[in-house]
Amino acid sequence: MKNLLIVILLVIISGCAATLSPDAQKVVIHTQLSSVLSECEKLGNVTGVYISSGGQSEIAREQSINNLRDQAYKKYHADTVALANIDVIDNGFISVKYVAQGLAFKCN
Repeated sequence: MKNLLIVILLVIISGCAATLSPDAQKVVIHTQLSSVLSECEKLGNVTGVYISSGGQSEIAREQSINNLRDQAYKKYHADTVALANIDVIDNGFISVKYVAQGLAFKCN
């Protein structure tokens, strides 16, 4: 019985973790535009959205960034994103929407 409880808790915890696709793992996030990116090719704007049903705000924030990385790779095959901002839109009791916005680059 104790082992079953441990397995159930591990499943619940892993379900709450922010996920990242293998391709998106290749995309590096910069929290600002910097001289490091001056040698990179600017590809375009990208957006990552995640809707949370409440709680776990840090995980929801991370997931919106992960979705941003995923979109940058899918749309441009980018390897870098400069994160511009994250908007948090509270929809009342129903959900909270996290919208990460950034600029995709090809640096390598």
